[in-house]
Amino acid sequence: MEMMFRFTPLALALFAVGTQAYAANDTAAQAVQTKELDTVQVRGRRLVMETGYKAERSDITGVSTSILDTPYSIDTVTKQQLEDKQPHMLEDALVGISGLHQGNNMAGTLDAVVKRGYGGNRDHSVMRNGVESTQSRSFTATAERVEVLKGPASVLYGVQDPGGVINIVAKKPLYKAENSISATIGNHNMRQVGLDTTGPIGNSGFAYRFIADYLGKEHWREHGSEHSKFRQNVLAPSISWQNDRTKFLAAYEYQNYSVPFDRGTYLDLSPKNKDSVSYGKPIDIPVRRRLDEPFNISKGDAHNLQISGEHKLNNNWTVKGVYGYSRNLYNDWQARIMSYNAATRQVVRRVDGTRPAKHEGQNLQFSLNGLVDQNENITHKLRFAVQAQDNTLSFGDMYRSKNIPGFSIDNPQYVGDSLIASSGTKPNAKDSGQYERMKTAAILVQDNAYIGDKWILSAGLRGQYYRSISGKGYGVNRFRNYSEGFKLLPQIGAVYLLRPDWSIYANYAQSLNPNAARGTDFKGKELPPETSRSYEVGTKYNGKLLSANLALFHITKRNIIGTVDDETRVTGKNRAYGAEIDVNGKITDKLGISANYTYTDTKILENASNPAVVGQAFDSVPEHEAGLTLTYDFGKVLGGNWRVGAGARYIGSWGVGDTRGNWFTLPSATVYNVFATYDTKVGKLPLTVRLTGKNLGNKVHYISSTGSNSTMPFLSIGEPRTVTLGAKLSF
Repeated sequence: MEMMFRFTPLALALFAVGTQAYAANDTAAQAVQTKELDTVQVRGRRLVMETGYKAERSDITGVSTSILDTPYSIDTVTKQQLEDKQPHMLEDALVGISGLHQGNNMAGTLDAVVKRGYGGNRDHSVMRNGVESTQSRSFTATAERVEVLKGPASVLYGVQDPGGVINIVAKKPLYKAENSISATIGNHNMRQVGLDTTGPIGNSGFAYRFIADYLGKEHWREHGSEHSKFRQNVLAPSISWQNDRTKFLAAYEYQNYSVPFDRGTYLDLSPKNKDSVSYGKPIDIPVRRRLDEPFNISKGDAHNLQISGEHKLNNNWTVKGVYGYSRNLYNDWQARIMSYNAATRQVVRRVDGTRPAKHEGQNLQFSLNGLVDQNENITHKLRFAVQAQDNTLSFGDMYRSKNIPGFSIDNPQYVGDSLIASSGTKPNAKDSGQYERMKTAAILVQDNAYIGDKWILSAGLRGQYYRSISGKGYGVNRFRNYSEGFKLLPQIGAVYLLRPDWSIYANYAQSLNPNAARGTDFKGKELPPETSRSYEVGTKYNGKLLSANLALFHITKRNIIGTVDDETRVTGKNRAYGAEIDVNGKITDKLGISANYTYTDTKILENASNPAVVGQAFDSVPEHEAGLTLTYDFGKVLGGNWRVGAGARYIGSWGVGDTRGNWFTLPSATVYNVFATYDTKVGKLPLTVRLTGKNLGNKVHYISSTGSNSTMPFLSIGEPRTVTLGAKLSF
């Protein structure tokens, strides 16, 4: 069986016509009685999206819902938190949320977030406004907040790893004029300038927004005295239209970037050093020294287009439609380290290049959301949805050179661009033409049943079709792997309201991730998809000032592929369980808090392709992580309002394994951060001045491994002390 579908201008036209057709239903809609959801939720006040560090609602389940009323573990990085953190990448924005940390981000070039031990780059988990993003770096100046749903999310989002999903909510046009310009300077020659302007277009019902941002800085690691440069330009226009019943939004973001391709450092696993104190530890050279070349850069352009509309059929029912298109096109070069000789203290390198790489995705969604009164004690909050997606990742020519010996780690002599030609670099027919395409289509039904004023029962069922094609190679070296199927994915949960501001919950969910492999051949077989099951219980509190949640989870993943006797087959099974605590909000009117703790225990249960690793934990997953940030509002001092914050992040020890079953532990680290803001006016114009300091102790710390179970694990190094001073003028 093969299902073919295509997104065309015709599909967009049908979407627009459908929206107008629903708009014609206004007369019938007016005859239907209203039932406010906040009444169902037995709240004494109407919930807002967020206040300061405390979020009360989220859109990540597909509809705007009280976090307290969902059986999912949901966290939000609020607008205020983003302003205080001043992050420049997704992983930094998510610091402070339990259960999350940086994964293998492909030497700093891709978003990669591990969630409850699972996930990494290109794992389908990063969304923009509920639509999967193919951008290498999805977090930009357009982000207003970031929502996180932890645990299997396949019922909501289809093909997923079981750790969870991340939704970046972009800034939208406002119907009140707001304009600002910003500028920031910092060490490492950091420079940022930005413009954000929005407002209504007369009385037409239209509103606009335009965001432009430039960010540039020197990479903190260097080739002798030469630094690589990081650069990111963003242009993001959007327009909206609305009346009493209908909303329409069209948003586009263009991103041009140049990112250092830095694999960090690596573990000394030289057999000659096996009995020395340096064996299994990061190689003993200055942490700032790079052993690649200045041409280790990834350059690209990214486009993201979203068109959405919704119409209220009546006061209880709403129809929504979304079309999303994203494309990321990039090229890169790298001088890759292949081996290390402890006796000579030299490495062997190879020049690699990808020219070009393209990641492209299209997504079409329609949903019908509404309320149905079963009787005076039971109200159903229903969602029906159809979704289709086409996601393609392709690499053109994969350039490879011969191995280049004799590069000293103590006295490196950099060659630069001339190394690409002199090393005999050329396209490799065996590795080139890497290709992975996933087509999916699904039908989804969800029901949240509000029973009396205490119980909320949740159930969802997704019928998921998938077709995957993957492989690589040119000519006689070409192979393709195929996987196709249909699976029903259930989710059930329950929430009990102990009080209007305090609930307990339980949840069971499954996830699905079709097996695809660009680098290994299935030998003509069709392998079953990875499947996961998750059990979760927890409690949530959302009071006037403070919110808190505790979650206990257990996830088991099956049908993990590996290679046995040169044949790729299903060989593995693993599990993760743990506990998460998050606290956000205010202790008093002036004293704010953001605190988190994570305990994660992971284990490889089966691995027929490499039995030596059975019993090991997952690479790059700390058992313990914690964080605490306190803020204080001093009020008006010296002509303006002062606000300060200080925090610490603890990253527990974590390990990485090699292909021989050895396990190496990286040390724990504590990183300290501070910020201070001063709000005043220049004439009548509001001005905010912000001083931010990250890693004040200049602590050397390791974030993740960039090679799982490899013969030579590389380690991503956390940034050193960073200080920035910025200003934002509103007008």
